[in-house]
Amino acid sequence: MLTCDAGLMNEFRIEERSKLQFRAEFFNVLKHTVFGDPNHIIPGGGLGGIRSAADPRIGQLALKLRSYGGADFSANRKRR
Repeated sequence: MLTCDAGLMNEFRIEERSKLQFRAEFFNVLKHTVFGDPNHIIPGGGLGGIRSAADPRIGQLALKLRSYGGADFSANRKRR
C-alpha cells in the first residue's frame, strides 16, 4: 500500500548570531488505511480476519534554536 508523507521547514534569523528553525512533518497525509496481515490460525475461528491496522495520520511540530559564537559565525558568513 502506498502512503504519502509531507514536511515543511523554515528558518528565521534572530539577531545576528541565532536562527530559529520551524519544522512540520505529517505522515500518512492521505489517511489511507494500511491493514495488518490476515489471521492464519485455524482453531481460533478467525481464519482470514484482519484485526490490526497501521497508525492513522500523525503530525509533529518542532522548533530548534541555534546560536553561534560571534567570531566563528561571522567568519563563515564572509567566506560564502
